Amino acid sequence: MCKTGKHILIVEDTKTVSMLLSATLQREGFRVDVADSIEAARQLLARKEKSQIKYDLALVDISLPDGNGSDLLEELATSTWCNIRYAVSADSSRRAERQALAAGADKFIAKPFDLKELIRRISEEVGLRKIVRHSEQGESWAEEKARLASGYRDHLLFVVHELKNPMQFKALKSRLHQLRGSAMLYGFRQISVLASELSERLTEQGPSLAEDVRAVLCQEIRIALSQK
Repeated sequence: MCKTGKHILIVEDTKTVSMLLSATLQREGFRVDVADSIEAARQLLARKEKSQIKYDLALVDISLPDGNGSDLLEELATSTWCNIRYAVSADSSRRAERQALAAGADKFIAKPFDLKELIRRISEEVGLRKIVRHSEQGESWAEEKARLASGYRDHLLFVVHELKNPMQFKALKSRLHQLRGSAMLYGFRQISVLASELSERLTEQGPSLAEDVRAVLCQEIRIALSQK
């Protein structure tokens, strides 16, 4: 594997998204740290300061379990330990983009995003230079992708099981948010689009629609899995 000497910070609470991003970036030669919350990101930043190593780029999800990612973007913008900041959000509205840029983001990436395009953009942004070559060890990239894809199928089966039972309104909204961002990355475009549509309908009509949303989503995930 080629190492670039470039350090990337991913702040993302959806594990299926952060795992694929991290694996792909590492394959491209980046050194990657992953945080699933603002507090975890702050801890990583503190360690980097102690070791006098900067992050070349940070990918920050706006919706995080312990707060708004915009707060972290503001901290990174005033810090000397992160050069470039990308905001990532399932809210693709112009308002969300303006807020993220105002908070200190250099670019705004809407979910679902094209993984290859994002990697290309990151590589150009940080001035990708492969400077040290290491021999390939362990599983090949094809094997790694197959392992991640299999893990995501298992994740979708878990979601199907989860949807069979009543869910709190907030939990259902969160699950739709996660599927919108992750399904596209693993080739389940129809699920990503459906999750986006159902999330909008659920927001408009409220908890009374929750049972119908669960039923439709459960059925469509089963169909999508049977076609893969």
